[in-house]
Amino acid sequence: MTTKSRKTPITAPHRLHQMLHHLGWSLGALENAQPLAWGRGTTAARGSWQAAPLPDGQVLLLIRTENPLPQLGESFKRYEDLAPMHAELRSALQRERIAGRHVLLFDPVMGAQLIDFAQEDVLLDARGEDEVTDRLLPILNLNALAKGSLVSFPRKTPHHRARELADWTKIWSARIGAASASSPEIARQFLFWMHLTRLVEHLGLLSAKGSSFAEYPLTPKVVNPVRFLTRIFTPLHRDWNLLQGAPLEVHRQIAHRAHEAEQLAPCLESYSRISRSKFSAAIFAEAFADEELRLASWRGSIMESPAAALDDPALRLIEPTMIDLDQTGFAVLFSHFDAIAEDLRRLARDQAVAAERGARPGLQMDAFASVPPAILEEEAPRLALQVGLRVKTSRRDRGEVARLALLAHAAEWHARIGRAAPIFPAPRIDTPAAPPPPRRPPAVPSLN
Repeated sequence: MTTKSRKTPITAPHRLHQMLHHLGWSLGALENAQPLAWGRGTTAARGSWQAAPLPDGQVLLLIRTENPLPQLGESFKRYEDLAPMHAELRSALQRERIAGRHVLLFDPVMGAQLIDFAQEDVLLDARGEDEVTDRLLPILNLNALAKGSLVSFPRKTPHHRARELADWTKIWSARIGAASASSPEIARQFLFWMHLTRLVEHLGLLSAKGSSFAEYPLTPKVVNPVRFLTRIFTPLHRDWNLLQGAPLEVHRQIAHRAHEAEQLAPCLESYSRISRSKFSAAIFAEAFADEELRLASWRGSIMESPAAALDDPALRLIEPTMIDLDQTGFAVLFSHFDAIAEDLRRLARDQAVAAERGARPGLQMDAFASVPPAILEEEAPRLALQVGLRVKTSRRDRGEVARLALLAHAAEWHARIGRAAPIFPAPRIDTPAAPPPPRRPPAVPSLN
């Protein structure tokens, strides 16, 4: 009597390794996995990781999880770019100092997700061997990788990212506003403060020892969210003047009341799962402008000539450039800011050269001044915001969006020229005066 030989069942991770090997991957790159654990509660996961070098010199992290991969539908409904498990994995990789921009995450049931952790985006979600074969493997072919298939993989458009950020902000400003009994305008400004803070964090302008939004989900039960947010807001409001438009105490009270209503912690956790690619001046301008202003921005971007440099950049400090935001939109506004800042940088360099030659540096702005004022190159964004540019608009809400966008644009300039601790002046924005509060009608005399 003959006995039938029994084959060892092939597990999904083993099958994926076979597929990669057939694509030309070295078996050595698919071995020697190291254990890894991440997450807490319902998102707790265990697995292993290994680094696979790619033909273009990058590294792809292969991470096998013993738990099924998260479904992305609920995260996308909340306008989040990462699922909670992904955010926990990102924190674990940072904590363990495991470097790798792209991660291939796969589970025991032949699910695979390709993630770009540098941009904090899920690029592809494949379920089952057929989807893995048809959608994932062509990207991971060694010839395709050598040609940059991971870097060139299609991402969301800036318009798509802006609409998602706008929708997320609309949802949470309504929740925070209701929880704190704040007006829609004040609640939205509260979120605008968070957006500016998140931007300068991603730009690397914040101190490495300071609190960051990426830290919050690690220990939410230990960190008080009000103190956490106040600790981030305080230096940016008090020392940098980046957060403008209201006293710090107003937003601290909003945070306190939202925390009492159990809305602040979920808001911060959701916020940590939004892609860093959604935080830029251009995205803010697209996200929070109304449709008419977006149309003006589009029209201005294709019809208006770029702002020209001046033969005498000193004029930037004498006569500001007036921009009618309602007519030109944000593309023209940013173009003029860039031209003014570049002119001022050129002026600062010319002054530095003149000083080396023994000439009098600076501008003779005052005929009675004994020493003409000089500017430094890193002051160009501040002076562009404070002196060189003026904006007018017929609507107060557009003025607030212009403030947000201009402060963000100035922060991006500071990051490019290496100014670590800038001080931001208030943008010069002319808007209609606030309507006076309604007068109370006279009391009706009693007939008794």
